Amino acid sequence: MCFSHTGAKQTARYLAIFLTIAIVTAGCAPGTTRAPVEDTPSTVRSLTQDESIDEMITGLDPAAAISVLDNAATTGNPEKAFALLVRAAEIAIGHEPNQAVDNRLQSLYQRYPGQAKSVQLAILNSRVLLARNKPGQAIETLDSLLQQAAPAEKLSIYSLKAEALHQAGFPIESVQLRIMLDEDYQKRDPAKQADNDSRLWSSLMQVQPELISGHITEIPDTFSGWLELAHIAHRYQFDSISLNSEINNWITRNPGHPANRQIIEHIKKKQIATSTHPEHIALILPLSGKLAPVGKAVRDGFMSAYLESGRIFGTRSVIDVYDSRGNAEQAAQAVQIANDRGTQFIIGPLDRDAVSAAIEANQPPTPVAVTNAGAKNPPPPALPVQQPRMLTLNRVPGSMLTDLSMDAPDMSVSDSSPVTYQFDLAPETEAIQVAERASMEGLNYTMVMVPENIWGNRIYEAFAMRHQELGGEIIDVLRFKKNTSDFSSGIQQALKLNHSKVRHKQLEVSLHEDLGFTPRRRQDIDMIFIAASPHEARQIKPQLKFFYADDIPVYATSSIYSGDANPARDKDLENIKFCDMPWVLTDKPAPGSLHRTILSAWPQESKKYLRFYALGADAFMLLPQLEWLTENRGDWMAGGTGRLSLDKSGVVQRQLTWASFRQATPKREQIFSN
Repeated sequence: MCFSHTGAKQTARYLAIFLTIAIVTAGCAPGTTRAPVEDTPSTVRSLTQDESIDEMITGLDPAAAISVLDNAATTGNPEKAFALLVRAAEIAIGHEPNQAVDNRLQSLYQRYPGQAKSVQLAILNSRVLLARNKPGQAIETLDSLLQQAAPAEKLSIYSLKAEALHQAGFPIESVQLRIMLDEDYQKRDPAKQADNDSRLWSSLMQVQPELISGHITEIPDTFSGWLELAHIAHRYQFDSISLNSEINNWITRNPGHPANRQIIEHIKKKQIATSTHPEHIALILPLSGKLAPVGKAVRDGFMSAYLESGRIFGTRSVIDVYDSRGNAEQAAQAVQIANDRGTQFIIGPLDRDAVSAAIEANQPPTPVAVTNAGAKNPPPPALPVQQPRMLTLNRVPGSMLTDLSMDAPDMSVSDSSPVTYQFDLAPETEAIQVAERASMEGLNYTMVMVPENIWGNRIYEAFAMRHQELGGEIIDVLRFKKNTSDFSSGIQQALKLNHSKVRHKQLEVSLHEDLGFTPRRRQDIDMIFIAASPHEARQIKPQLKFFYADDIPVYATSSIYSGDANPARDKDLENIKFCDMPWVLTDKPAPGSLHRTILSAWPQESKKYLRFYALGADAFMLLPQLEWLTENRGDWMAGGTGRLSLDKSGVVQRQLTWASFRQATPKREQIFSN
C-alpha cells in the first residue's frame, strides 16, 4: 500500500515501515519481548500527571469534559495548562468538527512555540491524522520524532505507530510492534497493557486466515503463539466444541503467554454468548413478483446455514417463511402474524418500502389507560407484550431505530440492545470504503464516473461526502447514460484534452507552421473512481488509456465484476482495484464449507445471485452474535458478505475485501479494507 503520489516515494516509505519493524524485532529472542523505552522517572511522572487529569473528567460526557479541561487551563500554571489543553484536544478529535480541532492545534502551536513542546504537539497531530484516516502521514510524522523524543514520549510514539500500521493495512507489523511494547506497559501501566492486548488482538483478527497460518512457525515464541491462537479463533468461530478443545490445548502449550491475561477469557466468553440461536424465527421475503429470484436466493442461503448448523451443532429452531410479494402491506401483515405466533426474531423484509412497513408494524402497542381504577376489584394490569427483535435486510432512511447512544470501547459491555437491526448490501458501503482506501493511499484529487440515474447518484453522494470528510476533492464528475459504450467525449472534456488541442492550434497559427503534437491531459487528478457495469467498465478503461490517463489509478465498486471470472473479456479491466464480499472473491471454497455447499446445490443460480445467498447465510449466522456485537463494539464476525460489526444504531457494518484485476482475473489482496 502506498502513501504518496510518486512511485519512488511510495516504494521508499513502504520499505521504511518494514525496515523499522525488522530493526526493532531483530534483537528479540524467541519467547521474549524487548521494551523500546528505557525505564526513567520522567515516564512515571508523566503517567501520574495523566491520571490526575483523567480523574477530573471521570464520568463526564465528551463536551462536558472538554469544557472542564479548557476552564481549568485558564487558572493553572503553564505546564499544567499545556497538559490540560492537550487532553482536551485529544477528546475533541472524535467529538468536534475538523475545523475546531485544527483551531485547537494552531492555538497550542502559537501558545507554546519552540522545541520544548514540539514532540508532544507532533504526537497530537499524529492522532488527528489517524482520526482522519491518514496513517501514512502519521507514520512519517512519528518516525521523524524518535530521535528527539524523551523516553515517555517514545512510548506514545510506538503505540500510535502500531495503530497507524493497523489502519494502513499492515496488521502483522502492528502486532509485532505491540508485542514489543508489552513489557513496557507491564512495568508502568497494567491498564494500558490490557488495552494493548485488545488492540493487538484486533489487528491480528484483521489478517486473512490463510496469511496467519502461513506465518506460524514451530518456534514457540510469543509471536507464533498469538498467530496460532488467531488461527484457532478463525477456524472454529462457529464450532464451539472444537474451539473450546483447541483453546485448552493451546493454553497447555503456552502457559505463560500474554494472551492468557484477558484474550483467552474474551474468546471463551464470546463462545458462550454466541452459541444459542432463537427458538422461533420468522423469515419474511419476496418469494413471488419481480424480486422473487433475489428473495429465493436469500431464503436458500438462510436455510442452508440453518441446516449446516443443525448438522454440526444440533441447532433446532422453528422457522416460519412468509412471502411478502415485494409488497409493503403484505410485509406488515406477515409481521403481525409472526407476533401473534410468538416469534422471537423476524428476518427481513428485503425491499425498502416493505422494511419501513414491517418496522412500523412491529412497534409495541400503546398502553391503554385504566378508567375504573377506583372500582372495588379493578382488572389486573395487562402483561407487557414481548416485542420480537428484527433483522431487516435493507436500510431505511431516518431514525426509525433505537439509538443506543453508546461510545463503549473495544470489549466493553452495555445493557442496551436495539429491537431492530439493519443489514443490507447497499452500494453506498462500497463507495465509502473506496474513499477511505484512497485517503490511506494519499490519493486526494478524484475524477468520478457514474451512471446518470438514481443508483449512480447514491454512489456519487456517498463517495463524495466521505472523500471530502477525509480532505479529498472531486475534480470532475462524468455522468453517463446506462449501457453507454462511447465515453470519449466526456473523458476528453474531464481530462481537458480539448484545452491542450486549442493551445496547440493557437501556437501553430502564431508560428505559421505545422507542429508535431501529443495532447497533454490535466495533471491535477491522482485517481479515478468509477461505478459501472462490467460491460461499461470494459469500455471505460481502454478509453482512459487511449486518452493518456493509463497512469492514473482506477478504483471501482463491485458492480464492475459479475462474480464469474471471464479472463477473455476482462483483460480490459487490468489493474482496476475494487472491493467486494469474500465469497465472491474466493476462487476455491474449502471442502465442506457452507460456501461450497451452496455452490454445489445451486450451480447456476449461485453464479448470478451469490451475493444474496451470502446475505441469507450471514443473516442466520448473525442471530446469536447480535447481542454480543452490541455490547462489544470493537468485535466482529467473519461472514460471507464481509467482516461484520455493529454501529451504535444497530446497523450492521460490512468491511469488504479488496481485489484488483491482474492478468484479467480478480486477485484478492491479503487484507480487508480498513
